[in-house]
Amino acid sequence: MIIRNENENTYFLDFLRVLSCFAVVVLHVNINYLNDLSNLLHNNMMRAMDVNSRIVTFAVPMFLTITGYIFLGLKNECTYKSLRKYLIKFIVIWFVAGTLFNILEYIFLNKTFDLSFIKTAFIEALAGNTWDHLWYIKTIFFIYLLLPIFKPFFSKDSNNSDLIIFIAIFALEVLVLPKYNAKSPIKVLSQFPIGTDVLYVLLGGLLYKYKFNNNFSANLISALLLILIVILNYVFFDSINFLSLTNRYSLANFIVVILLFNLCRNIISKDYKLISFLARHTLYIYVFHVAILHVFTKMLHYSFLIDKNVIISEYILAIIIFSLTLIVSIIIKSISSILRPLFSHII
Repeated sequence: MIIRNENENTYFLDFLRVLSCFAVVVLHVNINYLNDLSNLLHNNMMRAMDVNSRIVTFAVPMFLTITGYIFLGLKNECTYKSLRKYLIKFIVIWFVAGTLFNILEYIFLNKTFDLSFIKTAFIEALAGNTWDHLWYIKTIFFIYLLLPIFKPFFSKDSNNSDLIIFIAIFALEVLVLPKYNAKSPIKVLSQFPIGTDVLYVLLGGLLYKYKFNNNFSANLISALLLILIVILNYVFFDSINFLSLTNRYSLANFIVVILLFNLCRNIISKDYKLISFLARHTLYIYVFHVAILHVFTKMLHYSFLIDKNVIISEYILAIIIFSLTLIVSIIIKSISSILRPLFSHII
């Protein structure tokens, strides 16, 4: 990576990647619990689990913010040539993982496997029909196509053009697009990340340029605000809409991402080998953890956990799934490192 300042602290980015990746695993484990155990849970526990799922909705926005911070801020160069290897990787992941997940879905439904279904599974992946969590791969692919367009606005000599384009897209997302109904031709544009997903990427570029104070008081206030938002979500639930963490596009999530990002940037300033190692596997953990979760829970009847602390058991299961998927990622990376020389002329 060629960056503007070799002394720039980037260690916190690895921590945020790992934290966000684990948060995604927790979110899907939580959804799994709610689907399977909802009839066994009392109201207070259901509410606690719902708030628990809200707490981790910062995960994907943080991934997008990190992308903007790196490519619109840290990196000197952001061209289609330099991004080609990433775009190829996303395409390969989409078709390989999408086909695999369609095959797994067939096995789960039919309790058998037919070799002839592989072709159908691939065609379905080609048509964009696969497991929902792969939406992120499609989104990040289109975002990488947009990065070279936005990069000039975030150059050293861009003055305030970065802030202007952020405000312009924010206005488009908040004021213009919501006025179009489902019959509008602009609905086609909703399939592309022209709105809030791009805003998080632009936010990353802005966070590179505008840094918060790094002192004990500022960090303490950031930490307390994060805790306060979580408490308010539990106490008031949906009563205060603008502070609700109901989805990744809420105002509260923007606040959480900004506070958490700057807090980690101020606190984490050295390399932790384990975190760096885990960070290199976050993409594959994101992609394949849902498959591991489905396979794992099909074999495990965990209703007995209802007699214990369900929230704690969720995090225990999330750690197990994260660890198992890490092993899968290590295997995939080992295989890809062997095959990479064969395709080096393409990449």
